[in-house]
Parts: sequence; structure tokens; C-alpha cells
Amino acid sequence: MSEKKYEGRKRLIEKGDKFGHLTADDKFVGLKTRATCTCVCGQKKSATVDCLVKGISTSCGCKSRMLLVIRTFKHGMVGTSEYKRWDAMIQRCCNPNNKGYKDYGGRGITVCRRWRRDFREFLGDMGKCPGPGYELERKNNDKGYSKRNCRWATRSEQARNKRNNLYITWNGETLIISEWARRTGLTQPNLSYRYAMGLRPPELFKPLIKRRSR
Repeated sequence: MSEKKYEGRKRLIEKGDKFGHLTADDKFVGLKTRATCTCVCGQKKSATVDCLVKGISTSCGCKSRMLLVIRTFKHGMVGTSEYKRWDAMIQRCCNPNNKGYKDYGGRGITVCRRWRRDFREFLGDMGKCPGPGYELERKNNDKGYSKRNCRWATRSEQARNKRNNLYITWNGETLIISEWARRTGLTQPNLSYRYAMGLRPPELFKPLIKRRSR
């Protein structure tokens, strides 16, 4: 759609006007007005009239994803563990419709430009996934995805690196509370309750006293 049609201070778009992969759902007036559109893939997309007219918004995001797939398909690794983890990383950081976006892209976690633009760069930096039990982990959970901040890690290693982990030190050894639970034979909820009540090692790890049945 030519931008000349929308010249003027108050730009108007009509229901059915097309902007790349997007089709306007209704009539919208004003540069800053947010227009609701339907993408060719069926997803809804909200964008300002100005962004639509200038060609800044042309799809719900599926266009960029499709181009990435086209660029990376020739490496023959679509469907592999490495590709799936790369794709999941891109989705949760760059796609607002992804269920994990609020905990990643929504809180400022980004993917470095090299990895975002080409799967081959990601594969070259990270190498092949060591095994089925490994996931892509960020060493610092407050920083984004890049060669310097990422590694392949097992799920138990990932569990130790969660933002909400509680670390407890005793006898010179520091473990997360779930690991102390396994070590002591106590349950994690019980240890968490004791810790919240102010108990610290060694009292924290004392065995539970079983009540005698009458």
C-alpha cells in the first residue's frame, strides 16, 4: 500500500487495507492510534497507524521467523537438539506471543545479534549439545544469551543456577536447599519452613521427632 494515500496530519486506514502480511480489522484514524490487524498466519497484531503506513510493521513476527528458517534450513540441522534449543531461545526472547516471553524478553533478556541472525553462528560458538540431558544455560541469569554468558548444562546444574535458589552453607559446604534436603533426608518444604522461622545449621538439619501414636 503506497504511503501517499495516507498523506496528511491525520492518517486514515480502512478496514481491509493491507500492509505486508497484515490486514486492518477496522477503520483507524490518527498517527498514534493503535490499529488491530490480522496476519496471514492467523495471529492478531497491534501496531500504530504510523508504523503500518511507513512499512515498519508488516507481520506478527512470523515473517522474520520464516526468513530465519529459510536461511538456516540448508545446514540440515532443523529438528536437531541444537536447533530446537536455539529456536526456543529466540522465541522466548523475541516473540511477545511466546508463553515464556515475560520471564525473558519481557524482562530485558536479549540474544546477541550474531546468534539472532544465524543459527550457524550459534552452533559454531556453542558446539553440539553433549547429550539428551543438557540444556542451554546462561551463567549470569541477569544477562542475555551470548557466547561469553552461555554453556551446555545438565538439568541439575541448571537447578543450581535459578534466580530464586536459597543457598545454605554448613561445615564449609554450600548447597541449595533441595540438595540439603536430599543430603539430610528431610523434605524441602520442611527445610524452607524451618529456615523462614529463623533456624540455621546445625539446628536446621535436626531430624524430625516422630510423635508416638496413642
